[in-house]
Amino acid sequence: MGRQYNTYVQVPHRTYDEFKRATEGNGYNVNNDKWQNQCWDYIALLYYQYGLTLYTGTGGYAKTCWTQKKAQNSKPPFIAVNGITSIRRGDVVVLDGIPNHVAGHIALADENYRGMYINLLGQNQGRGQNQPVYVAKNFYIGTRFLGIFRNTEWQNVPPEPPTPSGENKYDRGFPWPVAW
Repeated sequence: MGRQYNTYVQVPHRTYDEFKRATEGNGYNVNNDKWQNQCWDYIALLYYQYGLTLYTGTGGYAKTCWTQKKAQNSKPPFIAVNGITSIRRGDVVVLDGIPNHVAGHIALADENYRGMYINLLGQNQGRGQNQPVYVAKNFYIGTRFLGIFRNTEWQNVPPEPPTPSGENKYDRGFPWPVAW
């Protein structure tokens, strides 16, 4: 595991990929409670980067971020989006609970919608309690899907430029392009 943080910390977050690189492998328990690295803590960390609070409702469950506190959690740059097929990479996905895990789940989509199973970036995603941030592959969202909080800041940032490959058309000895 990377580092363990038991409070809110500042992390790079200009793009989804930057936030992922800065947090993956680390553990976050932002409210320093006995439950340690819960899924909610990780998304609360993201909200904190924008000076916002991620609200939960009765019981402090992840699912109540949507079912009871959707309006409070839909503050710019976050907007509420309905419809499972609308999932885009970087969206906050909120899931309902199941009989043995009534709290539900909240994590970031690590890919666009592709069906009832999706890769999610988050923590405490089924490997046992107190797990750090990682990508859970093929996580079932089907009948559990409740909604999306989309970070509009990430949608407006141009993609990172590709890494140059192959032959460079600049002569290394001159600071200007050389015509071929």
